[in-house]
Amino acid sequence: MKILILNGPNLNLLGKREPAIYGNLTFEEFYNSLKKKYADVELYYFQSNIEGELRDKLHEVGFSFDGVILNAGAYTHTSVAIGDAIKGIQTPVIEVHISNVHAREEFRHHSYIAANAKGVIAGFGLKSYDLAIESFYTTTLNAVSYVEPIIESSRVNGFEKIRFTLGTNYKINNLMSLGGFYRIEKEFKSFPLVYNTPATYFIAGLNLTFNF
Repeated sequence: MKILILNGPNLNLLGKREPAIYGNLTFEEFYNSLKKKYADVELYYFQSNIEGELRDKLHEVGFSFDGVILNAGAYTHTSVAIGDAIKGIQTPVIEVHISNVHAREEFRHHSYIAANAKGVIAGFGLKSYDLAIESFYTTTLNAVSYVEPIIESSRVNGFEKIRFTLGTNYKINNLMSLGGFYRIEKEFKSFPLVYNTPATYFIAGLNLTFNF
């Protein structure tokens, strides 16, 4: 799964700019922690103070990535063009804000991005980015098949039994994974008898795993 974190103007000043609102951590430090936490995700990061560069980056990844996490900063409230760029691409975009914009100045209450975004997350500090990544896990199941099917053969009470099992595992998010298997069992006699009808069994199962 490929996700781009796209930050807009003044977010390069995180750690220095208004720490009471935005915290003391630089985004580069936080981004490195995200890459370690979500090692199974291809995370990319781009920041610009220039509106056109943000639009260009959306156009660049908007038909090949699985998701974009966009904090457009003040452009959220002013840029019709960024909103149109999101509308024109296929990759889903999550609008993210570190602060609760609705608890701040009135001009920050309107977003030109939200109408075309998949969702909006605001007010959870840098944790907002974690929540955005987790939201992509729930909608883009990461299917991983077992290395190879399991084929077993056995003889019980004169019956030959062949069992074929194929399993898959789906990572739902960083804490949960859903596993499943599909099994076919075939029983038959080495020497067919009139009163013995070969049997075929189809078995399926699911298991939910929590990783703590």
